[in-house]
Amino acid sequence: MSRNCPQCGRNLSKSDVYFCSVCGAVVGTSADILNKRYYQVSGGQAKNTTTPSFSVWGLLAGAGAFLLLAASAIVSSYLMNDAITNGKTMIETAFPKAVVQPEKLQASADTTAPGLAEKGIEVESFLPFDTDFAAVFYSPSDFTDALNFFGIENSFDLDFLKNSNRPPFVMIVSPAADKTEKDGISILFFPQTKSQDGSYGKYISGEFFEINSDSLVIVTNNSEMGNEILQVSKGLKKGLNLNSYYVNIRNKIPVTVRSKIFVFTDIGVGYVNKFDTEAMSETLKALVLSYMKSGSYYGFIQYE
Repeated sequence: MSRNCPQCGRNLSKSDVYFCSVCGAVVGTSADILNKRYYQVSGGQAKNTTTPSFSVWGLLAGAGAFLLLAASAIVSSYLMNDAITNGKTMIETAFPKAVVQPEKLQASADTTAPGLAEKGIEVESFLPFDTDFAAVFYSPSDFTDALNFFGIENSFDLDFLKNSNRPPFVMIVSPAADKTEKDGISILFFPQTKSQDGSYGKYISGEFFEINSDSLVIVTNNSEMGNEILQVSKGLKKGLNLNSYYVNIRNKIPVTVRSKIFVFTDIGVGYVNKFDTEAMSETLKALVLSYMKSGSYYGFIQYE
């Protein structure tokens, strides 16, 4: 017996069990047909896909995920606030043993690594553009050892150097052209406060005089060299920080070091090669050997 669609009048086939395949009208006789959902499959068979719209386990899983996210947000917020309060990074706050604090690092017995104040002094902006030889010391005792090696008679007190000055202590040498002349030597100090004239020169014997300029004191035995450094410090002449050779290596030098050395001319190379390293203190020797082995324009030793 043939059946026709009550809506479009089409002659229904066997595959049109519940719906008309043309207009979609309901053609079944089941009382519950309007309360169920079906889809058509190949071969004319209809498959009931009616399932609950949610499950208890799904609801519990969703609630658990929400609670975990909320707890994570609360903990993260707490750690962030604690980190800001204590001036620490998030990883230092969450895992306090994962990062070694700077104050726990071992330094030499007589001094500590330079702090933020010392890092603020860009020594290279005080050195001449074509520096032959310069040594930079952050340890007062290393500095006085170097003075003694270079034959500079001095009576500096370590307490005065530590308490009245900001590191570093800098020595600049302009080697003499021949043996009949003396090497030009200039020593740079960065006083904590403006000092009176003669406050530094009195500690050094020989033909040295003092140039006092704001936060810089130059003790030198060569007026031309001293005036050049003074002009560099005031920006009237180019400093080493504008030398292209230095610009190429500046990022290779660690920020916090115990001492460092610069040699930017052939004259300076010849000068250093004549050093008797066996007559040096251990730290100065390590510094000079660091330069010699580097094959570069600089050498340095780091805090232990």
